[in-house]
Amino acid sequence: MRKKSRNWLLFVTFVITVAAIIAAPQYLTPRWSLTAVYLAITGFMIAVCTLITGNPWSLLLTQLNTMSLSRAQTILWTILVVGSYICLSFAHMSIVQIPGSVLGLIAVSVGSSVAASVVMSNKTGKDADPAEIAASQAKNGEGASASGTAFAWSDPHYASLADMLEGDELADAHTVDLAKVQMFFFTLAGAVVYAGMVYNSLTSAKPVTTLPDLPQQLIILMGMSHTGYLGGKMVNRTDEAAIAPSVQPPQPSAPAPVVTPAGPQPAAPGATTLPISQ
Repeated sequence: MRKKSRNWLLFVTFVITVAAIIAAPQYLTPRWSLTAVYLAITGFMIAVCTLITGNPWSLLLTQLNTMSLSRAQTILWTILVVGSYICLSFAHMSIVQIPGSVLGLIAVSVGSSVAASVVMSNKTGKDADPAEIAASQAKNGEGASASGTAFAWSDPHYASLADMLEGDELADAHTVDLAKVQMFFFTLAGAVVYAGMVYNSLTSAKPVTTLPDLPQQLIILMGMSHTGYLGGKMVNRTDEAAIAPSVQPPQPSAPAPVVTPAGPQPAAPGATTLPISQ
Protein backbone atom coordinates (compact mmCIF):
# COMPACT_ATOMS: atom_id res chain seq x y z
CA MET A 1 0.00 0.00 0.00
CA ARG A 2 1.35 3.42 -0.96
CA LYS A 3 2.11 5.84 1.84
CA LYS A 4 -0.38 8.45 0.60
CA SER A 5 -3.23 5.93 0.50
CA ARG A 6 -2.29 4.60 3.92
CA ASN A 7 -2.30 8.10 5.45
CA TRP A 8 -5.72 8.76 3.95
CA LEU A 9 -7.12 5.53 5.39
CA LEU A 10 -5.60 6.32 8.81
CA PHE A 11 -7.31 9.71 8.76
CA VAL A 12 -10.67 8.16 7.82
CA THR A 13 -10.28 5.55 10.57
CA PHE A 14 -9.54 8.26 13.11
CA VAL A 15 -12.59 10.33 12.07
CA ILE A 16 -14.92 7.32 12.23
CA THR A 17 -13.62 6.33 15.66
CA VAL A 18 -14.01 9.82 17.10
CA ALA A 19 -17.52 10.11 15.62
CA ALA A 20 -18.52 6.76 17.14
CA ILE A 21 -17.12 7.71 20.56
CA ILE A 22 -18.98 11.03 20.57
CA ALA A 23 -22.25 9.67 19.17
CA ALA A 24 -22.56 6.53 21.30
CA PRO A 25 -23.30 8.28 24.64
CA GLN A 26 -25.80 10.57 22.89
CA TYR A 27 -27.91 7.95 21.12
CA LEU A 28 -27.48 4.73 23.08
CA THR A 29 -28.36 3.69 26.58
CA PRO A 30 -25.48 4.13 29.07
CA ARG A 31 -24.47 0.48 29.15
CA TRP A 32 -24.64 0.05 25.38
CA SER A 33 -22.75 3.28 24.86
CA LEU A 34 -19.92 2.04 27.09
CA THR A 35 -19.77 -1.20 25.11
CA ALA A 36 -19.72 0.74 21.83
CA VAL A 37 -16.88 2.99 23.03
CA TYR A 38 -14.83 0.00 24.18
CA LEU A 39 -15.31 -1.63 20.76
CA ALA A 40 -14.52 1.61 18.91
CA ILE A 41 -11.19 2.04 20.71
CA THR A 42 -10.32 -1.62 20.16
CA GLY A 43 -11.23 -1.40 16.48
CA PHE A 44 -9.13 1.73 16.06
CA MET A 45 -6.06 -0.03 17.51
CA ILE A 46 -6.54 -3.04 15.24
CA ALA A 47 -7.09 -0.86 12.16
CA VAL A 48 -3.98 1.24 12.84
CA CYS A 49 -1.83 -1.88 13.34
CA THR A 50 -3.13 -3.39 10.10
CA LEU A 51 -2.57 -0.25 8.04
CA ILE A 52 0.93 0.43 9.38
CA THR A 53 2.42 -3.05 9.80
CA GLY A 54 0.03 -5.34 7.93
CA ASN A 55 -0.50 -7.34 11.13
CA PRO A 56 -3.63 -6.57 13.20
CA TRP A 57 -1.93 -7.90 16.36
CA SER A 58 1.37 -6.02 16.06
CA LEU A 59 0.74 -4.06 19.29
CA LEU A 60 1.07 -7.36 21.14
CA LEU A 61 4.34 -8.33 19.46
CA THR A 62 7.79 -7.91 20.97
CA GLN A 63 11.05 -7.50 19.08
CA LEU A 64 11.30 -11.30 19.21
CA ASN A 65 8.06 -11.71 17.19
CA THR A 66 6.34 -13.26 20.21
CA MET A 67 3.09 -12.08 21.80
CA SER A 68 3.57 -10.42 25.19
CA LEU A 69 1.24 -10.80 28.17
CA SER A 70 2.46 -7.55 29.74
CA ARG A 71 1.65 -5.67 26.53
CA ALA A 72 -1.80 -7.27 26.41
CA GLN A 73 -2.73 -6.24 29.94
CA THR A 74 -1.42 -2.69 29.33
CA ILE A 75 -3.62 -2.41 26.25
CA LEU A 76 -6.61 -3.85 28.14
CA TRP A 77 -6.36 -1.33 30.98
CA THR A 78 -5.87 1.51 28.48
CA ILE A 79 -9.11 0.58 26.71
CA LEU A 80 -11.02 0.25 29.99
CA VAL A 81 -9.82 3.50 31.55
CA VAL A 82 -10.04 5.67 28.42
CA GLY A 83 -13.44 4.27 27.41
CA SER A 84 -14.83 4.61 30.92
CA TYR A 85 -13.55 8.16 31.24
CA ILE A 86 -15.20 9.21 27.96
CA CYS A 87 -18.56 7.59 28.71
CA LEU A 88 -18.85 8.90 32.27
CA SER A 89 -17.88 12.40 31.15
CA PHE A 90 -20.54 12.44 28.41
CA ALA A 91 -23.18 10.72 30.54
CA HIS A 92 -22.98 13.34 33.30
CA MET A 93 -21.74 16.20 31.09
CA SER A 94 -18.81 16.93 33.38
CA ILE A 95 -15.12 16.16 33.61
CA VAL A 96 -14.62 13.19 35.90
CA GLN A 97 -11.50 12.58 37.96
CA ILE A 98 -9.24 9.55 37.79
CA PRO A 99 -8.53 8.14 41.28
CA GLY A 100 -5.01 7.42 42.43
CA SER A 101 -5.61 3.66 42.55
CA VAL A 102 -6.40 3.57 38.83
CA LEU A 103 -3.40 5.74 37.96
CA GLY A 104 -1.24 3.50 40.14
CA LEU A 105 -2.45 0.36 38.40
CA ILE A 106 -1.72 1.86 34.98
CA ALA A 107 1.75 2.86 36.18
CA VAL A 108 2.37 -0.68 37.45
CA SER A 109 1.26 -2.24 34.17
CA VAL A 110 3.34 0.13 32.03
CA GLY A 111 6.36 -0.23 34.32
CA SER A 112 6.04 -4.01 34.22
CA SER A 113 5.99 -3.96 30.42
CA VAL A 114 9.10 -1.76 30.27
CA ALA A 115 10.95 -3.86 32.86
CA ALA A 116 10.09 -7.05 30.96
CA SER A 117 11.57 -5.56 27.79
CA VAL A 118 14.79 -4.68 29.64
CA VAL A 119 15.10 -8.21 31.05
CA MET A 120 14.55 -9.80 27.65
CA SER A 121 17.02 -7.40 26.04
CA ASN A 122 19.64 -8.63 28.50
CA LYS A 123 18.91 -12.24 27.52
CA THR A 124 19.27 -11.49 23.81
CA GLY A 125 22.80 -10.22 24.44
CA LYS A 126 24.04 -13.63 25.60
CA ASP A 127 25.35 -16.54 23.55
CA ALA A 128 23.24 -19.68 23.90
CA ASP A 129 24.64 -23.19 23.86
CA PRO A 130 24.21 -24.60 20.30
CA ALA A 131 22.68 -27.73 21.81
CA GLU A 132 19.96 -25.61 23.48
CA ILE A 133 19.18 -23.91 20.16
CA ALA A 134 18.88 -27.23 18.34
CA ALA A 135 16.67 -28.72 21.06
CA SER A 136 14.37 -25.67 21.07
CA GLN A 137 13.94 -25.75 17.30
CA ALA A 138 13.12 -29.45 17.45
CA LYS A 139 10.49 -28.98 20.17
CA ASN A 140 8.83 -25.81 18.80
CA GLY A 141 8.82 -26.73 15.13
CA GLU A 142 8.86 -24.56 12.04
CA GLY A 143 9.69 -20.90 12.56
CA ALA A 144 11.41 -21.43 15.91
CA SER A 145 14.48 -19.27 16.25
CA ALA A 146 16.79 -17.84 18.89
CA SER A 147 18.03 -14.42 19.94
CA GLY A 148 20.73 -15.04 22.50
CA THR A 149 19.19 -17.28 25.16
CA ALA A 150 15.69 -15.93 24.42
CA PHE A 151 13.21 -17.79 22.25
CA ALA A 152 12.05 -15.99 19.11
CA TRP A 153 9.97 -16.61 16.01
CA SER A 154 11.64 -16.05 12.67
CA ASP A 155 8.53 -14.26 11.35
CA PRO A 156 5.61 -12.47 13.06
CA HIS A 157 2.99 -14.74 11.47
CA TYR A 158 4.25 -17.62 13.64
CA ALA A 159 3.27 -15.73 16.81
CA SER A 160 0.19 -16.92 18.69
CA LEU A 161 -1.77 -16.21 21.86
CA ALA A 162 -0.08 -19.25 23.41
CA ASP A 163 3.14 -17.18 23.60
CA MET A 164 1.55 -15.20 26.43
CA LEU A 165 1.41 -18.28 28.68
CA GLU A 166 4.67 -20.00 27.72
CA GLY A 167 8.27 -19.53 28.81
CA ASP A 168 10.52 -16.92 27.22
CA GLU A 169 13.81 -18.79 26.90
CA LEU A 170 15.00 -21.57 24.64
CA ALA A 171 14.89 -24.06 27.49
CA ASP A 172 11.23 -23.43 28.49
CA ALA A 173 9.51 -21.90 25.44
CA HIS A 174 7.46 -25.08 25.01
CA THR A 175 6.26 -25.18 28.65
CA VAL A 176 3.52 -23.33 30.55
CA ASP A 177 4.74 -20.45 32.73
CA LEU A 178 2.84 -20.48 36.03
CA ALA A 179 3.59 -16.81 36.79
CA LYS A 180 2.10 -15.80 33.44
CA VAL A 181 -1.02 -17.90 34.01
CA GLN A 182 -1.50 -16.27 37.40
CA MET A 183 -1.09 -12.76 36.01
CA PHE A 184 -3.48 -13.55 33.16
CA PHE A 185 -6.29 -14.56 35.51
CA PHE A 186 -5.68 -11.70 37.95
CA THR A 187 -5.76 -9.22 35.06
CA LEU A 188 -8.91 -10.78 33.60
CA ALA A 189 -10.67 -10.77 36.98
CA GLY A 190 -9.64 -7.17 37.69
CA ALA A 191 -10.80 -5.99 34.27
CA VAL A 192 -14.21 -7.67 34.60
CA VAL A 193 -14.72 -6.26 38.11
CA TYR A 194 -13.74 -2.76 37.04
CA ALA A 195 -15.94 -2.81 33.92
CA GLY A 196 -18.87 -3.88 36.13
CA MET A 197 -18.19 -0.98 38.50
CA VAL A 198 -18.21 1.46 35.58
CA TYR A 199 -21.49 0.02 34.24
CA ASN A 200 -23.07 0.53 37.65
CA SER A 201 -21.78 4.11 37.81
CA LEU A 202 -23.40 4.91 34.47
CA THR A 203 -26.85 3.89 35.73
CA SER A 204 -26.50 5.71 39.04
CA ALA A 205 -28.95 8.55 39.67
CA LYS A 206 -26.34 10.45 41.64
CA PRO A 207 -23.88 12.66 39.74
CA VAL A 208 -20.56 10.93 39.24
CA THR A 209 -17.42 13.05 39.54
CA THR A 210 -14.76 10.34 39.47
CA LEU A 211 -14.04 6.96 37.97
CA PRO A 212 -14.66 4.01 40.29
CA ASP A 213 -11.91 3.42 42.82
CA LEU A 214 -10.24 0.01 42.62
CA PRO A 215 -10.44 -2.17 45.75
CA GLN A 216 -7.20 -2.20 47.74
CA GLN A 217 -7.12 -6.03 47.72
CA LEU A 218 -7.17 -6.02 43.91
CA ILE A 219 -4.25 -3.58 43.79
CA ILE A 220 -2.25 -5.81 46.15
CA LEU A 221 -3.03 -8.92 44.10
CA MET A 222 -2.02 -7.20 40.87
CA GLY A 223 1.22 -5.94 42.43
CA MET A 224 2.11 -9.42 43.67
CA SER A 225 1.25 -10.89 40.29
CA HIS A 226 3.51 -8.45 38.44
CA THR A 227 6.32 -9.09 40.93
CA GLY A 228 6.13 -12.84 40.32
CA TYR A 229 5.92 -12.26 36.57
CA LEU A 230 9.10 -10.14 36.49
CA GLY A 231 10.87 -12.41 38.96
CA GLY A 232 10.25 -15.40 36.74
CA LYS A 233 11.66 -13.55 33.73
CA MET A 234 14.88 -12.72 35.57
CA VAL A 235 15.73 -16.38 36.20
CA ASN A 236 18.18 -17.80 33.63
CA ARG A 237 17.13 -21.28 32.51
CA THR A 238 19.12 -21.72 29.28
CA ASP A 239 22.74 -22.83 29.22
CA GLU A 240 25.12 -20.34 27.66
CA ALA A 241 27.81 -21.25 25.16
CA ALA A 242 31.07 -22.35 26.71
CA ILE A 243 33.85 -19.78 26.48
CA ALA A 244 37.01 -21.25 24.94
CA PRO A 245 40.14 -20.53 26.99
CA SER A 246 42.41 -17.98 25.40
CA VAL A 247 45.73 -19.37 24.04
CA GLN A 248 48.77 -17.28 24.90
CA PRO A 249 51.55 -17.18 22.27
CA PRO A 250 54.83 -18.81 23.36
CA GLN A 251 57.17 -16.33 25.00
CA PRO A 252 60.90 -16.37 24.00
CA SER A 253 63.10 -17.79 26.74
CA ALA A 254 65.74 -15.56 28.28
CA PRO A 255 69.34 -16.24 27.15
CA ALA A 256 71.40 -18.36 29.51
CA PRO A 257 73.79 -16.31 31.64
CA VAL A 258 77.47 -16.44 30.60
CA VAL A 259 79.75 -17.63 33.37
CA THR A 260 83.34 -16.38 33.20
CA PRO A 261 85.88 -18.69 34.95
CA ALA A 262 88.35 -17.15 37.39
CA GLY A 263 92.02 -16.59 36.45
CA PRO A 264 93.75 -15.37 33.29
CA GLN A 265 91.75 -15.83 30.12
CA PRO A 266 93.29 -16.87 26.79
CA ALA A 267 93.44 -14.13 24.23
CA ALA A 268 90.92 -14.16 21.48
CA PRO A 269 92.22 -15.31 18.08
CA GLY A 270 93.81 -12.44 16.19
CA ALA A 271 94.09 -10.24 19.27
CA THR A 272 97.42 -8.38 19.86
CA THR A 273 99.02 -8.94 23.23
CA LEU A 274 100.98 -5.94 24.59
CA PRO A 275 103.88 -6.53 26.93
CA ILE A 276 103.37 -5.41 30.48
CA SER A 277 106.20 -3.27 31.81
CA GLN A 278 107.57 -4.21 35.18
